[in-house]
Amino acid sequence: MPRIESDAARIVGLRIQHARQQALITQRALEQLSGIDVSNIGKYERGLALPNLGSLIRIAHALDIDPGALVHDLTPDHLPGKPETYTVHDFVAERRKRLARREEESTEGE
Repeated sequence: MPRIESDAARIVGLRIQHARQQALITQRALEQLSGIDVSNIGKYERGLALPNLGSLIRIAHALDIDPGALVHDLTPDHLPGKPETYTVHDFVAERRKRLARREEESTEGE
């Protein structure tokens, strides 16, 4: 049995499927409207693949929805591999600590 790629793929796939069903169209019709092969649409809907940005935009446009609706509230925790989350806030805080240490070291040497 094929394996779900990630929580993100599963969630995005369910959102695509729901929007398609709400529009009362088949996967084949979505293929024609979006230009994306029906086999890929099926993989997306089953969570077996995560669409790239271009495909996501084409699908959303064909379904007349905002592409952001397909990825709303997803975080790095939904992606495979679960890399360590290091935000810009963490980066700036660490930089400030290093600058403060350098200033202390330079004033001690005076």
